[in-house]
Amino acid sequence: MIACCSILALEKLGAVFNQQSTPLQYTPRKFVVTPDSSSIVVIETDHNTYTEETKQQRRQQMAEEMVGHHR
Repeated sequence: MIACCSILALEKLGAVFNQQSTPLQYTPRKFVVTPDSSSIVVIETDHNTYTEETKQQRRQQMAEEMVGHHR
């Protein structure tokens, strides 16, 4: 699923404003303004996202727990 992040800056209602939309790969979690360039950085992440190594370790752990319960 690709989300889209839109940031609007309105100084006066009814005034012309600029809008820029950027597609996001993950859920936006935090916005940070960089002091040097005044750019906005979007920090994205997904809930319960694991590396392949962590997923494999978790699968192994769950398999061992299942075998232990059937004894």
